[in-house]
Amino acid sequence: MRKEKTEESTVNKYAVFFRGINIGNSLIIKMQDLKKAFESLGYEDVKTVQNSGNVIFEAVDKSIETISLEIKAKMNKIFSRDISIALHPFVELVELKTKKPFIGEKEGPDKKFYVTFIPGSENKKVIFRDENFKVLLIYKGMICSVLRFSEGVGTIYLMDAIQKQYGKAVTTRTWGTVLKVLGKA
Repeated sequence: MRKEKTEESTVNKYAVFFRGINIGNSLIIKMQDLKKAFESLGYEDVKTVQNSGNVIFEAVDKSIETISLEIKAKMNKIFSRDISIALHPFVELVELKTKKPFIGEKEGPDKKFYVTFIPGSENKKVIFRDENFKVLLIYKGMICSVLRFSEGVGTIYLMDAIQKQYGKAVTTRTWGTVLKVLGKA
């Protein structure tokens, strides 16, 4: 149900990143259906970015906790399963970009930039001792890291390393995807 805007209303923009949809044989969700689900919750200016479950939207006079519960309940109702999400005020992504987390690093075919979203973690310390994986910045539950690809080392390697510390609720995107989300607003 859409809440009517008043002069006293606060409209906030958010970005949500879903974990484990549209990857291989995992849960397949059409972005059009995802957009409709968000609109049915009363969210406005809903946009999806790419096919991996990235959604930008506006909410009127709701706390981030309420929004998170609404999204999870709706997804569970529609798709009959719990789907992990990372929900952030859009301004946090803008702040992350202004911090230039990858400055001084050079991306290439054997070196990729990633942002891992860790729900509820804020700025917990990350402890990794791995020559292939380097954490550059931790900011408001977002870990910016560089992964050097080699034989047996790829995105799954990164996810496994982070999941060992934070559990399976985490989700990771390339820095390029995060920039596309920022550009779609």
